Amino acid sequence: MYENAGDVWRGLRKNAVEGIAARGVLGVMSALLLVGQVLPFVLAPLLPVVAPADERTVPLVLAACALVLVARLALSVRFRAPIGSALLHPVGVTVLLVIQWQARLRSRAGIGDSWKGRAYGPASRQDGG
Repeated sequence: MYENAGDVWRGLRKNAVEGIAARGVLGVMSALLLVGQVLPFVLAPLLPVVAPADERTVPLVLAACALVLVARLALSVRFRAPIGSALLHPVGVTVLLVIQWQARLRSRAGIGDSWKGRAYGPASRQDGG
């Protein structure tokens, strides 16, 4: 189905405005995913600078990282996905959100997508398809 990274990107983007990138959903989902799945991994290496004397922050951030990784590793084992993909989970979530925001902005600008010769979104309506 998808032969390269560009195909994956366009394939996810073509239906994004019907899912996470839907109006009224994207902001909430972005906040939840960034705070819960990405922010702990951004904060962890910054802890010595951000909270050097705060004894509560370090365990909370490390626990958040551990919970995300344990859940993602369990899914990798269950679905026989590469274990390395679990370690890249925060990067994957960030890329997914970039795709969703790109889809939302393209939709607002009236730019549709095409996939395997079919038009999706605003362009399909303009072209009569």
